[in-house]
Amino acid sequence: MRRTTGLTARRELRCPAKITQVADAMAPPGAYTGKVNQWWGVGAVFVLGAVIVVYGWLSDRMASKRRAAELREAPQTSIPDLPTPQYVVDLPVRDTELTNAERAEVAAKLATAEKLPGGFASADFTTDRPSQQMILDGPLILVAENALNDLRELLPAIRLAKAKDRPLVVAAPGFGQRLLEELAANAAMGTMRLGPVVMERTAQEALSTLAGAQLVPSADLHAGYLPAENLGECQLWASDAAHSWIVAGAQSLN
Repeated sequence: MRRTTGLTARRELRCPAKITQVADAMAPPGAYTGKVNQWWGVGAVFVLGAVIVVYGWLSDRMASKRRAAELREAPQTSIPDLPTPQYVVDLPVRDTELTNAERAEVAAKLATAEKLPGGFASADFTTDRPSQQMILDGPLILVAENALNDLRELLPAIRLAKAKDRPLVVAAPGFGQRLLEELAANAAMGTMRLGPVVMERTAQEALSTLAGAQLVPSADLHAGYLPAENLGECQLWASDAAHSWIVAGAQSLN
């Protein structure tokens, strides 16, 4: 049996592990000694992980509900002097279809018109169902250098077109989906006559020359800077899903 001298006992008592063992041995039953069961730490980690998972699930669900609510809301418009369109699941068909005589007249003009690659941004902007075309009579033309995503970028051009009581064609490399929804809702409810057309740079440059328009950079549109002379015009505009026809000239058919 090992004999413990006084010196050895003092050395052992200096060791924290030995001190803890001695304290545990001397403590009465049920007394707290500061010793923590290791399983409590494992349980705490498990509970914390479960809380994080539940929080992430709830957060994702709330975000999904917000996105779904936004899709059900009426498109927001800040266009001056124009009423806010009511939201509809299926856009109504505008009463803009041509008569047979008008359609024949348009077809005759388009037969000799300039044809450029690039069509309407969405079939929602079709104005004549039989021909499946977007036809605008005597529009002003904005040629945007960059893709458009915000309705505020178009406000200066919309104001100019409204002041002259003329339709507006916007030729840009692309359009954001939310912007198209806002424009389509306004067009369907008759609050504006506007045709978005997707055009690449080469076609835009040809259009600028043909219609007397300037290629407007995004910085100017963001700043709300758009002199009237930067807009072009034509006598007649027609687009299908892939091409556009431009009848040059400043006079309307009417």
